[in-house]
Amino acid sequence: MIILSFDVGIKNLAYCQLDSCTSDILDWNIIDCSVPKNGNVIVKLIEELESIPNLLESDTILIEKQPSFNPQMRIISTAIYVYFTLRLNYEKGTKTKILYYSAKNKLKLCMDTESIQNKNEQKSEGTLRGKKGKRKSYYYNKKAAIEQTKIFIEDNIKNKKSWYDKYLIFFNKSKKKDDLADSYLQALAYL
Repeated sequence: MIILSFDVGIKNLAYCQLDSCTSDILDWNIIDCSVPKNGNVIVKLIEELESIPNLLESDTILIEKQPSFNPQMRIISTAIYVYFTLRLNYEKGTKTKILYYSAKNKLKLCMDTESIQNKNEQKSEGTLRGKKGKRKSYYYNKKAAIEQTKIFIEDNIKNKKSWYDKYLIFFNKSKKKDDLADSYLQALAYL
């Protein structure tokens, strides 16, 4: 079974495609759906999704559930939902599961989030000063997700999956590690 996971965004729409039997990454990337001022983001999104045909080989699609206070991202997530419903369930006649998936699920994989938070707090003391409550924990959760993703990828390399080297290099070079981490951890959390 193949799982496709999306961390919703316009400029940084991250996706990760995993083999559920082996937990191996099949495809992992970021799509840029940004358009000029009068452009149509949904058209751009569909064009980008159509340009990656292996995405249509997925058996389960996970779309990060968006908060009600972010209507633009809810529209993007709905467009992804409708796209895969039409392409897979309607056109191909498959019974693909397409789910909105809570972001809280992926945090369960950050086993030692507290120690990661403490480590990050020491590294960046003062950087997050002034951010309170939910906002502060939001940044800590992002950092914990990035750290946990690195750990999982490095563990795969240690377990003789040397082809994971390319994913570690890709991840480390990315400016949007948090979005990549979210799409990867979301897929793993679903397993």
